[in-house]
Amino acid sequence: MSKIAITGIGGFGGRNFVNYFLNREKIVDNLKDADVVINLDALIDAPPSLLEPVKFHQYNTCGTLHTLEEIRKHNDDCHFICASSNLVYGDPLYAPIDEKHPTNPSSPYAATRVAQEAYTQAYHNSYGIATTILRFSNLYGPWGMGVINQFIEKAMDRETITIEGGSQTRTFTYIEDAALGAYLAILNRKKTNGKTYNIAGPTTMSINGIAEMLKTVFPKLKTKIIRQRHWDIKSPDFAINSAKAFAEIGYEPHYSLAGGITKIVEWEEGRRTKKRV
Repeated sequence: MSKIAITGIGGFGGRNFVNYFLNREKIVDNLKDADVVINLDALIDAPPSLLEPVKFHQYNTCGTLHTLEEIRKHNDDCHFICASSNLVYGDPLYAPIDEKHPTNPSSPYAATRVAQEAYTQAYHNSYGIATTILRFSNLYGPWGMGVINQFIEKAMDRETITIEGGSQTRTFTYIEDAALGAYLAILNRKKTNGKTYNIAGPTTMSINGIAEMLKTVFPKLKTKIIRQRHWDIKSPDFAINSAKAFAEIGYEPHYSLAGGITKIVEWEEGRRTKKRV
């Protein structure tokens, strides 16, 4: 059983990853005691990064650098898992997007993810630190803050959903599938050392499509379409390819988009029931 340290355990990813790993590996608090460190401590919402780019750089990029330095100085036998994002790719040159696609960040947030990856690769090349980079694709799940979670919360509050653009697509990934990808990368860490993998769900869908899917759950759901933000990825072909992760570590997502949405609705209903008690 490996000893796993997870940074950012108070956030969306950290909470869910801890729950996933609890019965599979030993969770430790100290980086010095860990066999593997999963770096999930990051500011993850792109729009605020337009307003506070320096804050995002300091938290995400410098935070990753400090963690790598702790590993280099005190636990250089540890394997570092860098949690990154599909947004590093920017508007696609081709689709579906594989790991060979060049990075072209369209927001300061995405730029911090590119920088995190660069430092991770540099520490692997310069100091021999064992590393794996995982590019997660549009995560949703309990405590999530992305478009699916936002839409479900609005729908349950009987509020109108505002859609920015709508034709742009994303490959959505339930958070437990993301944790599964990390788990498989850890189990196969001799094979994944120094490599980068896309970890994505099985379904690519437009934002309009997500709203239509939610109307099957919330028939009275109302939507309003406004102009998409100028910096956002607008492509209707932004699809992520996880074939490399399947071929090398056996990654296959378990949750369909419909199944994941059902899980979120159930979780949100339970959370709201607890609040009322």
